[in-house]
Amino acid sequence: MRAQDGYIYATEAPAGAAIPRIFRIDSTGFLTSLGQPVGLPGGADKYVTGAIGADGFYYIRQQNQNTLYRIDVSGGAATLAATVAIGAGEVLA
Repeated sequence: MRAQDGYIYATEAPAGAAIPRIFRIDSTGFLTSLGQPVGLPGGADKYVTGAIGADGFYYIRQQNQNTLYRIDVSGGAATLAATVAIGAGEVLA
């Protein structure tokens, strides 16, 4: 749960789509689509990991890749805020 707003965030990788959709989930379970993050690169690898950081950003990663993408979910749409290279053995928790 994101402390800044009390929502849970999720990633969906629709079949045939290179870029996932981000959803915000409220306390009743209602889903709101924030759409596909503007500026997020596509590719053959699916986005498989996501977590809210202490800074309030949503971090996601593609399978088989060593780059985290920091997504700003504070507005009505998801926007790519930064990319962060991670090394072997580092985990997203």
